[in-house]
Formats: sequence, C-alpha cells, structure tokens
Amino acid sequence: MTPPAMPEAASDCKHAAGALRPVIDPNRCEGKAACAAECPYEVFVDRVQVQQVLLNLVRNAIDAMIDSPVRLLNLSSNAGSDGFVTISVEDTGSGISDTVALQLFQPFVTSKQAGMGIGLSICRTIVEAHGGRIWCEAARDRGTIFRFTLPTAQAGGDARHGL
Repeated sequence: MTPPAMPEAASDCKHAAGALRPVIDPNRCEGKAACAAECPYEVFVDRVQVQQVLLNLVRNAIDAMIDSPVRLLNLSSNAGSDGFVTISVEDTGSGISDTVALQLFQPFVTSKQAGMGIGLSICRTIVEAHGGRIWCEAARDRGTIFRFTLPTAQAGGDARHGL
C-alpha cells in the first residue's frame, strides 16, 4: 500500500495541530503551533503514523507539565537546507534526567510512574521507517524538546519501502 503524500510539511503541521486540539485540555496547558509559513518541500509519509508520533509526544509533554507552574506546549516545524523537515514538540515540564535520556527510546524505559515505556520506542520505529531520526534535548529555560526529522521528497525521501 502506498502511503499518502503530504502536500507540504507546513500545512500538515497545522493540520496535525488542529487534530491534536481535543487532546490539549486548556485547563492543563496552553498550546501553540508555529509552523514554517513557506515550506517548499514535500515529504512522503504515512500521515496516520506521523500523527501517532505527534500524539504520543504531545501526550507525554502534557503529562510532564502536570506539576509545573507554567504549562506551555509548543509545536513547530521548519525545513532545513539538509533535505529534512524538522518537527519539534517543546514543553515546560520538569525535564528528563541525563540517565533516562540516554535510554529513552529503548522499549520499556520510562520516567513515568504508570508508564509502560513503549510509546517513544514506537515513535522511533515509525520515524526511522520514514528515513528520519528522533531525539530529545533540554529546553533553554525548563522542560524538554523532542525533535524528529523527515526527509524531503526532493532529497530522495520516500518511506514507502520501509512501511
């Protein structure tokens, strides 16, 4: 089966942000989407799988901010000159310890008390099957930024063989 093509990463970021709106409870956090206004690149992905990655990252971010005095969730995308579009999910939670961060994308590793530790492993599998990569880093002030990349069609990115 051929995965549907996303017309532009920027428009899909906005579509994904809209689809995630029911998950973002305004009583739990404030959400913002800042997508690249002009994205000249196409990416070919299984839209449902990439939305699943975003959904998992957003839910994790919301959970991470549960005890934070400031609960701000930022979703952004931008196209780099390296042939990849980068999507970022940033929260103002408590952050992730260096010990956990080293193993975070391995199955059954979690920083949550009630977590199963498979969500980020599945995210990694999906992103890598599309020819991208996923990682996390500490945010400047507080919290964590999860980023993942997807190769542009112009750079030869076509994940149909990996799915």
